[in-house]
Formats: sequence, structure tokens, C-alpha cells
Amino acid sequence: MPERPDLIGELTAEHRAIDALFDGIRAAAPGSPERKGLADDVTARLTRHAEAEERHLHPAVRRYVADGSAWVERELADHGRIDGILREVADRGPEDPLFTRSLVSLVEEVSLHVLEEEERLFPRLRAGCPPDVLRDLGGRVRADRRAPAVPVSPPPHGTWGARLLRAVLGTAPAGKRR
Repeated sequence: MPERPDLIGELTAEHRAIDALFDGIRAAAPGSPERKGLADDVTARLTRHAEAEERHLHPAVRRYVADGSAWVERELADHGRIDGILREVADRGPEDPLFTRSLVSLVEEVSLHVLEEEERLFPRLRAGCPPDVLRDLGGRVRADRRAPAVPVSPPPHGTWGARLLRAVLGTAPAGKRR
């Protein structure tokens, strides 16, 4: 039976899945509902991925990588920029020329983030972190992925979280149905 991926393997696999969604966005016709649906999918995937990094990767980096706190601060700054772009994408319809521009910015920002992690951060983490810790963290990422993605108490209608829920689930939070 093949060994399950460790934390780095899990996050790298998620990077490839996000790349595949970006390929789909590039292939979809500009202004199409398909492109908007793929953008919604990538928003949900990136949101869950950032949560996994913040919950599992960042504490390990702080503990096992030299200058780990500085690495985590850069990671969080990247996440903040990506979140801002995701808001721009969510606030525009696919026919808006700024929607496409925001998608291009998103692909560029995420690609740079992934490159930095895979080429610089992950090798440092692998060198400093015990393999059993990386395996345990990989299992935690898998367990989180299987857990329901819907929050127990939805955010108020109109917030970024509520828009994300509507985009992913096609619904409004309870009490705000239209």
C-alpha cells in the first residue's frame, strides 16, 4: 500500500489542482458563465488551501525553519493580496473587462506564491522538520478536507463570507433567501 503524502505532498497536490482550474479558466470563453463558475471554484479552493496553510504549514514553519516567523509573515502578506484579488473577482460579472484583468492578476499572484513555496520554503521545511511530523500534518490536511466546508453559523448577508457561500453553494445564508 503506497504511503500517503505528507504536508508538503498534500499542499503540492493542491497547487496542481489549482493550476488545473487556472487552465480551465484560460480555456473558457471570455465573458462566459463557464469562466465565472471556474472562478468561483478556484475561489473556494484557494480559500480552503489558505486555511490549511495557516492552520498546519505556518506553525510548522515557525517551529522548524530558520527565520520561520519572517517566512510566515511573507506568506500571510501573500494571502492578503490574493484575498483582495478574490474579492475583486467576486464583485464583478464575467462580462466586465475588469473581471478578466482580475483573473490575470490572480493567476500571476498565486503562481508567484506557489513558486516561492515549492522552490524555497518547502525544501527548508523538509530539511528541518522531522518526517513523522510532516506525515502527521499531511493527515490533518486530509482530515480537514473531508470535514464539511460550510461554517456552523453563516456570516451576515452581504459579507465576503456570505458571497463565497452563495458562489460555492448557490444559496444565501439562512434567513436571507430571495
